[in-house]
Amino acid sequence: MAAFQAKTDYGFSLADGLAEQAVGQLSYEIDTEIVNMLFEAAPTTDTIASFSKTQPVGVALSEHYAAFAAKIEEYKMSIYRKTNKFVPNFMVVASDLMPILSFVPGFQAASVNEVNGPYFAGSLNGIKVFVSPSLKAGHFFLGVNGDDLMTSAAVYAPYMAIVPTQLLGTPDGGMAQGFSTWYAKALLNKNLLIAGKIVD
Repeated sequence: MAAFQAKTDYGFSLADGLAEQAVGQLSYEIDTEIVNMLFEAAPTTDTIASFSKTQPVGVALSEHYAAFAAKIEEYKMSIYRKTNKFVPNFMVVASDLMPILSFVPGFQAASVNEVNGPYFAGSLNGIKVFVSPSLKAGHFFLGVNGDDLMTSAAVYAPYMAIVPTQLLGTPDGGMAQGFSTWYAKALLNKNLLIAGKIVD
């Protein structure tokens, strides 16, 4: 009845709208699961001091935040020293880091039309920057994602796209439909990851 009214009164297909919501929810859950896997595997280092958001006396806030670029380079070189081959090409940050990154020289924001969980925010000197709502405030990590298994921190393999199931009859005579997908993910090399934190 609700679907009929939505179609006749507003020209809106309730079935299509629900399908879009279901696909979006599944995509969000998969993206968040992968981000959490990478963050939990990313090692931390005691050799790099955490960047502080506290503005030093006599230093402009924009200049202080711009200094975060040097800290990112330290994390990049930590992976390079560990592997002797690779530097990170992506970074995932908590949402509260975006005001800082906007002041970092070399950061180019991407146009954001639709956001559904983790999203591509821009690039920082060749590093793709993603924002994830699942990371706690102040946390971020960098990693390497190459063209093959030897140069990637992890792999995500979707075997089946998100597809609707067949209609199923319910005991009350109604019909129900769901959505399903099938994929695999695996951590390959945690040395291609490194985690950091910004403190207050």
